[in-house]
Amino acid sequence: MDFAALQTELYSRGSDYLSDDGAGQTRAKRFLNDAYTEICEAAAWPFLETTTTQNVPYTFTNLRHILSVHDPRDNFDLRGVDQENLREWYSDLTTAGQPTYWYLVGDQLKVFPVGTDTYELRYIKVPAELVSDTDTPVLPSRFHRLIVHGAMLQVLEDRDDYELIAGLQARYDSLLARMADSLLGRGQSTFLPSGGDYEYA
Repeated sequence: MDFAALQTELYSRGSDYLSDDGAGQTRAKRFLNDAYTEICEAAAWPFLETTTTQNVPYTFTNLRHILSVHDPRDNFDLRGVDQENLREWYSDLTTAGQPTYWYLVGDQLKVFPVGTDTYELRYIKVPAELVSDTDTPVLPSRFHRLIVHGAMLQVLEDRDDYELIAGLQARYDSLLARMADSLLGRGQSTFLPSGGDYEYA
C-alpha cells in the first residue's frame, strides 16, 4: 500500500473524523508515520540494511546502527569502540597509521589510527518518512497493515477509547512477532513485544 492507501484504510476503520479537514488529515498522517517509525525501530530488519563504500571520515544522513566497517584491501573488519574509551587508551586520536578501530562523533564515522582508505560500511538505516501519496513503506507489502494497526492504537487513545486498546495491542504485538519470525528467522532472535528491541543469541 502506498501512503494514500494507508490513509484510506485508516479512515475506513473508524477514524474518518480525521479526514474532515486539513488539520485532521495532518494528524492522521502523523499517526501513520509514528507507527511506521515504531515498526522500523523494533528490530534490525533486513530491509533496512544498507551497504555503501566511502572514504572515512564519512557523515551519515540516515544512520540508525552500524553493523560493520570493513577494510576490503586487507579483508579486515574494524572494531567499533566508544570515542571516550578510545581516548582513554590513546591520548592522541589524530595519530596516523593502519586503522583498527571505528567510532562515531555524532553521525560522523571516524577510524583510528587515522587512515585515508575506502571502507565498506554496512548499517541499518532510518527510512524516510512517508510524505507524498505515492510514497511506499520499505517493509514488505504483506506487513503494511501493521502500520494501520499501529496508527489505530493512537486513534483509539485520541478518542479515549481505552477499552479497545488492549485487544488491538495484543493483535499488533502478535503480527509484529510474526513479522520477526518471518524476516529474522526462528532461533535467531528474541522479540520483546513491550517496546524493546530484538536480542540476538
